[in-house]
Amino acid sequence: MKKVLIALFLLNSIITFGQGEANNWFFGQGAGIDFNNGTTTSISGKLSTNEGCASFSNSDGELLFYTDGITVYDKNHTIMTNGSDLLGDPSSTQSAIIVPHPGNSDQFYIFTVGANEHDPLTGELSKATEGLHSYKVDMTLRSGLGDITEGPINLSGVESENWTEKITSVKGSECNTFWVISLYKNKYVSFKIDASGLHTTPVTSTVYYTSEDPRGYLKVSPSGEKIASATYGSGKLHLYSFDDTTGIVANDAVSLISNPDVDGYAYGIEFSPNSSKLYTSTRLPATDINKLFQFDLSQTNISASKTLINSQTGYRGALQLAPNGKIYTTVPADYDLGIRYLNAINLPDEDPENCDFEPQALYLGYGVAMQGLPPFIASLLLPIEITDGATNQNLNNTTAKRCIGENYQLTAQNLEGNPNYTWTFNNIIIGTSETLNFSNLSSTDQGTYYFEAETIDDCGFTITYKGTVE
Repeated sequence: MKKVLIALFLLNSIITFGQGEANNWFFGQGAGIDFNNGTTTSISGKLSTNEGCASFSNSDGELLFYTDGITVYDKNHTIMTNGSDLLGDPSSTQSAIIVPHPGNSDQFYIFTVGANEHDPLTGELSKATEGLHSYKVDMTLRSGLGDITEGPINLSGVESENWTEKITSVKGSECNTFWVISLYKNKYVSFKIDASGLHTTPVTSTVYYTSEDPRGYLKVSPSGEKIASATYGSGKLHLYSFDDTTGIVANDAVSLISNPDVDGYAYGIEFSPNSSKLYTSTRLPATDINKLFQFDLSQTNISASKTLINSQTGYRGALQLAPNGKIYTTVPADYDLGIRYLNAINLPDEDPENCDFEPQALYLGYGVAMQGLPPFIASLLLPIEITDGATNQNLNNTTAKRCIGENYQLTAQNLEGNPNYTWTFNNIIIGTSETLNFSNLSSTDQGTYYFEAETIDDCGFTITYKGTVE
């Protein structure tokens, strides 16, 4: 009888212009997660927000600052100068998102969107949204702790009262560019940020569907080719094509939720790392049931690919792709009562039967998750594949079983240019090619293997890919 050697592959890898900008999350009531060193560690912060939040770190995964869209906290959890009374709202679905200045590594933009508030008894509008605004942060000030030096700049103009609670961002196809995308009525607006800074005149795309409710998430795929919008109050979920060169949202909507009274009202949405799958969390108000669905974007009839992944008692909640390649979900008890755990989709690129949904996957310690999780620039979270040489299966976050005495091979994704590869085991470099070979596997091969590949892209950026094999 052969002995079995079990190797757990945790290839928590992303491709970025650095590495680690999404490694610190702050959200909910004092909740936080540190994704550095290939682990998930519960941490605490100063936020007290039911929904919107945002955070950003440097390329080494060191926290820079975070916000609920109203107050900005530095890495020491103190309020920045001019970091109070921003025009977001913790009751806004996506109160804020943070984007770096491509031409100045010391500067960052905070974009905020407000919230429409309704009287809980009459349902009538009691406070209109402040719309979309931008602020600039200079990290050279206060000995590297940063301060806000510019803003608010009104980017919504006369349409502020009609603005939704949605904002997202992705890297542009051109060098040194990002797109920041938001929505009002039936118009998507894409603001370009390049080496010269923020362009305050947007690219405007008109679509057929007019957003009837400001609530619900807006997300763009890591590939920069698709954008999805959830309209919570009407139960709609739409998928559009996006052009990351021009910033145009195509008027080609695919409606993915046809019966919200059965499927629920869409709120949280997220794409899988390789942009092949779309997930949404919905809520059935009558029964307070939270449902999680997957859609396969490779199918001709995407709406027909809808598959229920999970159903549980709970309120509406966000989905967010993490640096470890998982998608985390929050399902609070109700609007004001949170939860100390996040669920996880451990293999979000896989089909429904293999995506490995895990309830209560991450304990938050003393922090409490509410409805929101921090959004990031989607293209910070592109994956690298490392495949099993025998089966050609992507081993991202999977468990592989191999017999002692076998020969085995791990192969990293083929990269353009002239990448430098490094495989490390027990702090010793054991390989410098894209392939790592094992001959006659034994128990001494068990342990943690670190993979790193570094290359230069067409824009001259150093791009680092990292993976961990345990």
